[in-house]
Amino acid sequence: MTMFNTYLGNQTRSRIGNLFLHAILIIITAVFLLPLYWMVVTSLKGMSQVVASPPIWFPNPIVWKNYFGAAYLSRENAKLHI
Repeated sequence: MTMFNTYLGNQTRSRIGNLFLHAILIIITAVFLLPLYWMVVTSLKGMSQVVASPPIWFPNPIVWKNYFGAAYLSRENAKLHI
């Protein structure tokens, strides 16, 4: 009976270890993805939402003209360097 109990103990320790490992990996993934999320969300905000305190996590409304403005400026800068 002790071999059976030892096996169950090892199996439980293995599951707890796997759970702990997955929790650590999820936290590390969130730490790496948060700046990417923040960069994309900030690019879709208006200036008042960018400088707001406390920070606004979801832009409302989404400002697409930031991308059009960046494309236009890059095109204008490309013309200057020709």
